[in-house]
Amino acid sequence: MKSCRAIPVILLLFAFSSYAQEQQQNRNINSTTRDNIITRDTSSSDKSIKCNGYSEFCSKKYNELAYPGTHNSFAVGDSIASNQNIPVRDQLESGIRFLMFDLHDPNPKNISKVLNDANVNGVAEGIVNSAFQAITDAKNLIKGRSGSSITLCHTSCYLLNAGLFQDTLNIIAAFMKENENEVITVSVENFSNFEIGAVAKDFSKSKVSRYIFNPKNYAKFPDEWPSLKEMVSDDNRLVIFISSNANETEVPWILGQNKFIAETSFENLDSKSFDCKGTFPSSKLTLLNHFKSTEKQIGDFKAYIPKKDSLEQINSEQSILDQANLCAQNNPNFRTNFVAVDYYEKGELFKAITKINNVTFDNSKFRVKSGVSRESKSGVSSKRLLIIQDILSSKWHIASLLIAIASAIA
Repeated sequence: MKSCRAIPVILLLFAFSSYAQEQQQNRNINSTTRDNIITRDTSSSDKSIKCNGYSEFCSKKYNELAYPGTHNSFAVGDSIASNQNIPVRDQLESGIRFLMFDLHDPNPKNISKVLNDANVNGVAEGIVNSAFQAITDAKNLIKGRSGSSITLCHTSCYLLNAGLFQDTLNIIAAFMKENENEVITVSVENFSNFEIGAVAKDFSKSKVSRYIFNPKNYAKFPDEWPSLKEMVSDDNRLVIFISSNANETEVPWILGQNKFIAETSFENLDSKSFDCKGTFPSSKLTLLNHFKSTEKQIGDFKAYIPKKDSLEQINSEQSILDQANLCAQNNPNFRTNFVAVDYYEKGELFKAITKINNVTFDNSKFRVKSGVSRESKSGVSSKRLLIIQDILSSKWHIASLLIAIASAIA
């Protein structure tokens, strides 16, 4: 009986050990491949007079426009917790201007309990010691370069871990440096309830800090948002919202999402139609959570799996416009600002957004190129941080065992 109980623990320890070895072997890997992504055309000679791709947008105030977005923008890959196929940099190249991130603390605080349980169940002490060293190395790698461990995870870092938040901020910064007329919005879900100072530190230490929108620079804010032209001219082009712990006195440039944005339900199960319940005051920006999921219970985790077999219909122009129109019918002053979808390359997100913005969809702005781009990162952030994720995405029976153990010790 002891040996049976030890099996899942051994699997967990093996995963950690394999992960650490993988990181040591891949620390200097920096590669990019391409296959079937949508890329934004920025070759126009009059690019300097365009804001977010259209000259008509420059005179528009920030809150007068709709922006195409991705739900869980960072959750890329084949994990059961993924929501996108295409990485953040290529999302931006495609024309995505609203990004959603979940901030987690990945530190396995009770890992010593796992190791103690392994000893109790008869796992050789040498394996335990090796696993402990692998875990220690992994934690050091996570915090190594920036001193920060704020990590992008979905549902749990055991399910999907996309690396350091600061690394992704630097990817955004690189795009903004090369595209000086683009205004981007970031929505941060503060899953692990970080203090605002810790989140601000990651932004401040990243290369994106020079582009952050600071409301203190605009005398009429919050009664009136600046125009895109003003934001571009001032290089205040990255607007940041956070779900909790916002503090306008301490960090005025991280805005409280609940204060500034009203959103539709994000628990859209595949059996339900999109609705527009809730209150949408004219003073707030609006977010349409336009994605559907199937609910799965895995161990102690409740996972929402994207409805992949209906993406073309869910992300169709008509489906998006139907939800926007429903909201407008129920709320006379409603204006759609952000639309977040899963697997944005499927369907017609950009067509719907241009329709909402009352401009002509120009196919030359959003063309398909050959190649899949993967974010190129060296060191620990070059891959998913835990090899467990690969097991979870393909072997459900093992996944249940591992997640049950992980959740029991969390």
